[in-house]
Amino acid sequence: MHQVENQIVQAMKTLSAFGSMLREDRDIGLLLSEYANAIQRTKLAMEQEGIARACAICDETSRGGCCYPGVEEWYDWSLLAINILLGSDIPVTREIPGACLFVGPRGCRLLARHAFCVNYFCPDLISRLRGEPQNRFNAAAGQELLCGFRLERVVRSRVSILRPSRTLP
Repeated sequence: MHQVENQIVQAMKTLSAFGSMLREDRDIGLLLSEYANAIQRTKLAMEQEGIARACAICDETSRGGCCYPGVEEWYDWSLLAINILLGSDIPVTREIPGACLFVGPRGCRLLARHAFCVNYFCPDLISRLRGEPQNRFNAAAGQELLCGFRLERVVRSRVSILRPSRTLP
């Protein structure tokens, strides 16, 4: 079993045991809302600055890029659980051979993404995106990452308080 499969199982176990408490937690609710809004602002910035289209073209033509197989191994139970709390379905089968488990025909199938996935720009994109467009994207991406970090910290803290034993994450 790959590491990501173990992390998916741990996320599911965690939400099975503590999901209702996490969903009812006021702080987590506020952080989930802030994070979802920040994710949308990053997506909007990607659209406005042409990043989304450039990534789609790269994916269609090169099949290398940043969404390579193995990236999914960087995801841990807490980020996967946050995805579920945000309404993402966690894929368990690879839709695109030779790509990250989480990438589909329209890009990443997750809402809450690893910091690498939010920040990575290939050399071609870096050379095309300079000045204000890059600054606007960086501001949105930075806010997304900060919101995600805050939420992940609170989720981990709540779970560590709630869990009766060390068998769950």
